[in-house]
Amino acid sequence: MSFKLSDNNVYYASEEYRSTAHISSIDEYKKLYQKSVSDPEGFWMKIANHFFWKRWPQEVEVVSYNFDVTKGPVCVKWLDGCQTNMSYNILDLIINKGLGDRVAYYWLVESNDDKSHKQITYNELLRYVCKFANVLKGLGIKRGDRVAVYMSVTIELVIVMLACARIGAIHSVIFAGFSAEALADRIIDANCVVLVTFDGAFRANKFIPLKSIADSALNLCKQMNHRVKACIVSPHLNLNRINIIDVNNNNNTDYNSVINWDPNVDILWTDVMTNVSDYCEPEWMEAEDPLFVLYTSGSTGKPKGIVHTIGGYLLYSYLTFKTVFNYTDGDVFFSTADLGWITG
Repeated sequence: MSFKLSDNNVYYASEEYRSTAHISSIDEYKKLYQKSVSDPEGFWMKIANHFFWKRWPQEVEVVSYNFDVTKGPVCVKWLDGCQTNMSYNILDLIINKGLGDRVAYYWLVESNDDKSHKQITYNELLRYVCKFANVLKGLGIKRGDRVAVYMSVTIELVIVMLACARIGAIHSVIFAGFSAEALADRIIDANCVVLVTFDGAFRANKFIPLKSIADSALNLCKQMNHRVKACIVSPHLNLNRINIIDVNNNNNTDYNSVINWDPNVDILWTDVMTNVSDYCEPEWMEAEDPLFVLYTSGSTGKPKGIVHTIGGYLLYSYLTFKTVFNYTDGDVFFSTADLGWITG
């Protein structure tokens, strides 16, 4: 079946919508694009001014790149020489504007047997991010260390990512549907020293034993002489719900036999989050320092880790989110994308 684009397949925005849109016409879009091409420094500097920079050199080359191997290493650099912190720009900067009580995230589960929901404000999120950042620091995690995150999409996963950014650690979110082998491959390749996971989760009505899969992955890491110093486990399971599913499957397995615990490696999230400070000074990072590593699915061979740096990701994700989704102050953006993929 062929599909041919025609005027019948084009839907134009209403005048009311266009009147307040960030880009209200194709001509305005072309003008913006031309500005980015003819004056990239001016174009991106204007966007950079929305954020906080601990160090902003007097003369800075906003973007530089080389794709010609005959002229040196292939590279792309954004705001090289500047210093900032992603966590600070996402949380503190918002709170400093007096918006700390605004909801940062709504988390919803809508399934046949579970209708859970949570919400968290920017003030609350910052406190949890700082607490988990201090947990990581207490384990000796420092700037440049790598942290693997194997969790379903929850507020806790966001906390882990922003906590890593807070202290300059590099996070790698690994899709919570991957096998132990796939998880181990990514932990080893990224040289992760800590794993953060849940005890388990549900995908629709299917129980995913995340902790058990993580245990198998860490055993594979050990066989490859890769040491992970700690596995932080956040309790996510609804025990009554597990028992119901087990009964329906004629399986009498209880919670204790599902979750194995190695006190030499495993750390319970709720234990370590209790007595740590809820303030953590941000680590001021170079704009070209890595922010996170995200792996391809590996469907065409060995998974490839894509490294995103702080300055470029901050500016480009801000611009695309604002203009593509036409975000305006107070809008609620809904997404079902997994945080193990770049769309998430």
